[in-house]
Amino acid sequence: MNGKGRTLKEVGAILRRTLLIVCSTGPMIMFSSSAAASKDLDVPAIPLDKYVTVSPDGHLQCEGKRVRYWGFIGNFDLGGARRTDNAQPDSFAVRLQRIAKKYRTNDAYAQRIQDLGFNLVRYWTSPACFEDYSAGDGSTADIFAKSLESLDKRGIKVWMTSLGGDILGRITAGDAAVINDPATEKAWREAIGENGRELAFNWEGGWDPRIQAITAKHREKIVGWRNKYKNNLRLGDDPQIAVWEMYNEEWWFGNMINGHWQDLPKFFRDELQDKWCEFLKKSYSDDAGLAKAWGFLLPGESLNSKIIAIAPLASNTEIKNLSDASASVLAALTAKKQAFSRDNFTRQRGSDVIRFFLDMNVAFKSAQRDALRKLGRGISRVPIIFDTGENFRIQSLFINQFNDASVMDTYLWQFAEDRQQRRFPFTSGLDESP
Repeated sequence: MNGKGRTLKEVGAILRRTLLIVCSTGPMIMFSSSAAASKDLDVPAIPLDKYVTVSPDGHLQCEGKRVRYWGFIGNFDLGGARRTDNAQPDSFAVRLQRIAKKYRTNDAYAQRIQDLGFNLVRYWTSPACFEDYSAGDGSTADIFAKSLESLDKRGIKVWMTSLGGDILGRITAGDAAVINDPATEKAWREAIGENGRELAFNWEGGWDPRIQAITAKHREKIVGWRNKYKNNLRLGDDPQIAVWEMYNEEWWFGNMINGHWQDLPKFFRDELQDKWCEFLKKSYSDDAGLAKAWGFLLPGESLNSKIIAIAPLASNTEIKNLSDASASVLAALTAKKQAFSRDNFTRQRGSDVIRFFLDMNVAFKSAQRDALRKLGRGISRVPIIFDTGENFRIQSLFINQFNDASVMDTYLWQFAEDRQQRRFPFTSGLDESP
């Protein structure tokens, strides 16, 4: 879908006629073996039509033909097969048996997926998958590489989820040098703290340039990881990968409009406040223009002083979180009211809060996607999706317009207690309104 001009109302109509079906199954056991080649594959020799791409009319295509994928969402047993208990180390023979069993299990899993008619797996990985390894060593990375080969030899494509989540690792204070900005380096280090922060579900990653740069570096390492069962082919060049997913269930927009950014260290809240005021200044120029558009400003609010509350939010907004910058504003507001809801503001002000976070979400994820496009022969062509997790919000489908595909996830609890349900004893969320 390429609908950059659609309104939220038009997107709602699309959502009402959009269906998503998800199915899963379990593993069996069999055996397969393969030897790794000793040299890199000549990547330019891979024909471009081997990669899954989106046709001009919005359909998936591969090798000159339209293709459809019936996807399985699940995971192989990626736990390494090596023992690390030094008190009872494996003998060489026992270790080889354990590794061989792991290979058999995952190869049988791939066969079962094929037998059930699936031709795509939405593949989950672990951080250890992207460590160095030797083919046959039984490490988690080795099992990961071997499992991809087991699917590939059966013609099963992969929807790769490895660009987000705990795979990205941690941010540490030592990462401050990724951006050359001495004026903010000390404060940034203090905000990160001695123990660092997870890159996954990192709300400030939406606007903090250092975190965005660190995320890009970690992703470059993931895309460049080599499969030693496929002639050292990089993931970013592999035509087996039909879809790359940047985030799974990140819920960035939902967390923003529910005010979870208020729990961040002050450094990141101040960065967001600056972005908010820049956004408003571009739209309304000054306090007079802002007050005219919104109907009124809260006591002490001033665009010129960068003291404008990011409010209203989806949940009630506590006074103490409206502004850290002005004690006089807090005092005036506290005397008037303890918390503000959407009813205390005009519709235009609420619309601007939503537009601010929508624009930011689209901007930083579009920039990340464009950077990923430069990292490989495959990832430059196949669909890249922003997120699977912004469900039950009309703005979420709106965000997908700026993406290669519209993706929504929902959990379907499939049993009904009410005998009046049309599918009793089963039920489906697909019968409900968006």
